Amino acid sequence: EAGKQKIPPADATDLVSAGRAALSNSEFEEAASILYRALSEGGRSDEAEAEIRVMLSEALEELSRFDEVSAAVSKYEDPHAVVALSPGMRARVKLRVGWAHSWLRNHPKAIAHFNDAKKAFLELQDDRGLSEAQYALGRTYIGISEFRIARDHLMAAVSPLNPDRDGELLARIY
Repeated sequence: EAGKQKIPPADATDLVSAGRAALSNSEFEEAASILYRALSEGGRSDEAEAEIRVMLSEALEELSRFDEVSAAVSKYEDPHAVVALSPGMRARVKLRVGWAHSWLRNHPKAIAHFNDAKKAFLELQDDRGLSEAQYALGRTYIGISEFRIARDHLMAAVSPLNPDRDGELLARIY
């Protein structure tokens, strides 16, 4: 809305909530700005920082700022940085690191991270996460012209999804 000025959030929790809201409303530039600000404030748990970095990488990906996507999640290339995270966040971080590599055409590293995420989502029995990892693998295999392998991953990505609940992911896959 033109002329409507947004009031900046007052504290760190508000920043994360505002960043999440902007991301879910497809306001990617706004989300990135807020999440960069939230990161700069520091003083968070490892889990909270990872959540911010995951959301930031998603916003930057939507803006096609792939070098920044990589920078947002690069700290999780170090296995020591991932150990302190919950299993669910570890899986999400591995998925985001994989996407960063995929967009930068480092397909072998992308595939390795996606396979790690897939394994983690399987262990967590997280069907949506598993579908996201399968989709990521399929998309990456398309990028290296391995269409049969890509098809297998994309078909596996679709099978556990519910059209009412997972419409956005299904649209990306199709």
